[in-house]
Amino acid sequence: MRDIVVYTLMFSAMLQLLMASYAWGRRHEPVAKPLILLFVLGAVWAFGYGMEMESSDVQTKIRWTQIQTTAASFGPLIFLMIAFEHLEITRLLTRWRLAILLAPSLLVIALVWTMPYHNLWRYDFTVERIGFLDILQKKNGILFMPIMLILQGISLVTYYFLIRSLSTTSLIKRRQSAAILSALMIPFVVNAPAILGIDLIKGFDFTPHALVLTSGLFAFAIFRYRWLDIIPLARTALVETIPVGVVVLDAQNRIVDINPFAEQLLQVDDSIIGQESQAVFARFDMIFHQQTDMDTSNREIQMDTPMGEPRHIDVHVMPLKDGESRFNGRILTFQDITERKQANKRLQTQLAEIESLHAQLHEQAIHDHLTGLFNRGYLNDMLERETHRAERHEHPLSILMIEIDDFKRFNDTFGHEAGDVTLQTVAGLIQANTRTDDIACRFGGDEFTLLLPETPLESARQCAERL
Repeated sequence: MRDIVVYTLMFSAMLQLLMASYAWGRRHEPVAKPLILLFVLGAVWAFGYGMEMESSDVQTKIRWTQIQTTAASFGPLIFLMIAFEHLEITRLLTRWRLAILLAPSLLVIALVWTMPYHNLWRYDFTVERIGFLDILQKKNGILFMPIMLILQGISLVTYYFLIRSLSTTSLIKRRQSAAILSALMIPFVVNAPAILGIDLIKGFDFTPHALVLTSGLFAFAIFRYRWLDIIPLARTALVETIPVGVVVLDAQNRIVDINPFAEQLLQVDDSIIGQESQAVFARFDMIFHQQTDMDTSNREIQMDTPMGEPRHIDVHVMPLKDGESRFNGRILTFQDITERKQANKRLQTQLAEIESLHAQLHEQAIHDHLTGLFNRGYLNDMLERETHRAERHEHPLSILMIEIDDFKRFNDTFGHEAGDVTLQTVAGLIQANTRTDDIACRFGGDEFTLLLPETPLESARQCAERL
């Protein structure tokens, strides 16, 4: 049975060295450095305790105890550094504060390696056979409990910041914090009874065994939540801050993540995580189970707001695939396009107004403002066009020049307003007695021109007589 205990401790040491090796490959990440140190010291602690359990000689056991205690004394401070690196609040660890926090560990080391000369830490060592184990028994000196309480106080600070982060950070970081917190709580809970003098097995320390669970939880945080990967954290920070709603569905169309902008846009909160997407998105008539695994789609939905103004949302659905192109779920992005649609609508209205204004300006440019007939500029253009057309098709083209007799004397006698009425009346007579294809123009003053396409001379004379 003693071999099982020793093998368990050696396994704990080996596991932590493997974790240290993996963290070394990510050593450029800020949190990796204290994590490597933690795994190495944990491995030394577990290995040292295994060697202590293997030995029956009291001096050998004392030596391995000194090695274990040296490694363990830095644990609370390293835990604090890991938490602060993870939460990105290392600015709180100034040099003076680090020196103060390091002092208890250095004091422990000094006391441990000078135990033969005082009784301040532990003394009166003996070996006692308990069951199948040779346990090193010792008495605690006057400084043991105060220093251990100080070290546990450092651990409590760590737990405080991690617990607080469970409600103030992003979802992925909250999950990482929960895994880290669980890992750090295990040695604290296991070690607390021994510190308080409550021994389940007199003199036996379960903490090195508990480090197996701690290492496992750290591995879970690293591999499940990509703790040491900066890219996922950067992507998470981006997703948390971009003004685009993001919702992640698993392969069963359950909601597994949602960013703050999506919560605001869809008027929900993160309590929908774990729910079936159909139940959440039913009011938007969004159905995903009818799509194949590899479908990528876009659609527009309309949402009512408390203010009564509908919002237009563009929804993009994209499949999530792993490295082997297997379907793992979907990612939905929601973008509020209300302002864009309103801007397009305003632009369309403005374009219609511009086109209308352009048409008006065009009409004004080719018509005489008094009589409504085409003006002389338009006559010049049409005369050139109709002349070329008549020559090309060998059709006749006739032109009538019309002048109002004695118009100047009429204007002088009755005034310009009466003259304008006369011009308008004559223009109306011309328009009423010409064909649709004929082009009636005011040539200038009291003169009018009538362009008669495909009209021979005799027909033109009859038109003139009729007028």
